[in-house]
Amino acid sequence: MELGLVIPELEEHYQKAGFYQIIEKLQKGEIQAIEPHASFLLNKKEKKLLELKCELEKRNISISSVHAPFGEDKDLSSTSLITRRKAINQHLLTMKKMDTIKISVLTIHPGSRLKNKEESLSREKLFKKSLEILLKQAEKLKIKLAVENMLPMRTGENITTIKEIVDEFSSPYLGICFDTGHANVGKGACPVRNRPPKGDRTEMPPARFRKAGGKAIPISNGVIETFNIVKEKIFDFHIHDNDGTKDMHLQPPYGNINWAEFFAAIENINYQRPLMVESLPWQGRELSWMFKEVRMLKDNKILRKESPKTPNQSDVTSDGSGQEHYLKCAKCGHFIYGSESNPICYCNTTSVQTGKFEGQ
Repeated sequence: MELGLVIPELEEHYQKAGFYQIIEKLQKGEIQAIEPHASFLLNKKEKKLLELKCELEKRNISISSVHAPFGEDKDLSSTSLITRRKAINQHLLTMKKMDTIKISVLTIHPGSRLKNKEESLSREKLFKKSLEILLKQAEKLKIKLAVENMLPMRTGENITTIKEIVDEFSSPYLGICFDTGHANVGKGACPVRNRPPKGDRTEMPPARFRKAGGKAIPISNGVIETFNIVKEKIFDFHIHDNDGTKDMHLQPPYGNINWAEFFAAIENINYQRPLMVESLPWQGRELSWMFKEVRMLKDNKILRKESPKTPNQSDVTSDGSGQEHYLKCAKCGHFIYGSESNPICYCNTTSVQTGKFEGQ
C-alpha cells in the first residue's frame, strides 16, 4: 500500500522557480506519487506538460491524480448559472490536460458552503446536472471522477447522498474520493492541543483513548463508519487527521482518528492505488520525516506500553490507564518506533528507563 502526497501549491512553486527543489524533497522522502491542483495543468501548454511529466518520471515520481478547481467561483453546485458554467468548463479543460499526460483520476468537490441546511437538496440537484456534462467527457477520455466527501454545511456533506448520486449514474468512471479528515469532523469531537507541553511525556492508546497534552481523549470511530458506506466505490483517498471539531489537516496520527482500524479496513478492500497524504508535517518537521512516520503508522510499528493499573481497577478506565498506549518522546513530541532496545523518534535521544520511554 503506497503513500503519495497532495500538493495544492505545486503551481506556486513552479512559478517561483521552486519546482526542482520540491522534486528533491519528494525524492528524499521516497514519495513516488503526487496529486497537484488543477492549476498546475491549466497554466501550461501541451509541450511543457509533457516535459515536466518526463522530469518527474526520470525521478520515479508519477502524477497519480489531480485535484479539480474548487471554491465559490468554481462551484459545480452554484445557484448562479454563470458561475456553474465557468466551473464546468474549467473541469472539462482540466480533463483535456490530464488526457495529454495520461492521468486517470480527477478528484472533484460537489460544491462549496451552504447558506442553510434547507439549501442542500437544491444544490445537490445542480451538482448532478453538472456531473451529467462532466461524466460524458470523463467516459470518452477514460478518466475517473472521484467525488470528495465534504465538511458539514457544504454540498456533499452527507456521504450516503454522495453514494446515492454515484449509484444513480452507474458509471465505471464515477466513484468517490474518501477524505478521512472530512469524515471525522463532528464524529466523536474532542479538542486536542496541537503541540504537547515541553517536558511532558504523552502516551496515546491505540484503541479507545489517546492522551494529548496529558489528557485522555476518546478515539473517533466515525471515519470507519463512513468508510464502510462507500468502500466499494472509492477511487482516491485523502488522508489527514483532526480532533473531530474542525478541518485541521494534521499529520496522521496526531488527531483522534483510529488509524489502526482504518489501515486494516483498507487492506480488506484490496485497494491498489496510492493513499494521498493531505497534511503538513507535524510541528513543521521535514517532509521526509512525516512520510517515515506515516509509513511506520501504516505498518503498525509504533511502540506501545501498558499503563499501570491501581488495585481493583477495570481494564479500561476513563483516564485510559490499564491498557496499551502508543508512546511519544518527551523531548520532540513525536511517536516512538523501533524496539525497546533501539527506540527511534525525531530527536532519536529516547531511552528505556525503568520500563518507561522518556526524552533525555
